[in-house]
Amino acid sequence: MTRTVFGLPVLERELWDDGSVVIWLASPFPYAKKPAIPSRLIDRAKRTTVPLEGLWGTQRRVTSVGVNRYVTSSPDPPLVYRMSDGRMLIADGHHRLTAALLRGDRKAVVRLVETPQKPAA
Repeated sequence: MTRTVFGLPVLERELWDDGSVVIWLASPFPYAKKPAIPSRLIDRAKRTTVPLEGLWGTQRRVTSVGVNRYVTSSPDPPLVYRMSDGRMLIADGHHRLTAALLRGDRKAVVRLVETPQKPAA
């Protein structure tokens, strides 16, 4: 039987140096390698609303504690890159966007960076 938390598969449990047990969950977003983006482009990020469906994660897992922190609210907008092929990659904010998805949100306010770079497969 596969164990789940928030409906996401548990990948592993890890004991951290402070004695806490961290539960790693599978990210609900498909994975893409995070590109290197020049900071001058990040500085030009614009707040906008994007659909959660179709976002790509740049990390394969999230922690249950991190997701739980944002289940009721997400104070800071995540950072998302729109690549030249149209894909939108989560650069920062996997826990916030996972929580939004689990709340049933269909869209999220993000800081969007338009980038001319071709994404890595």
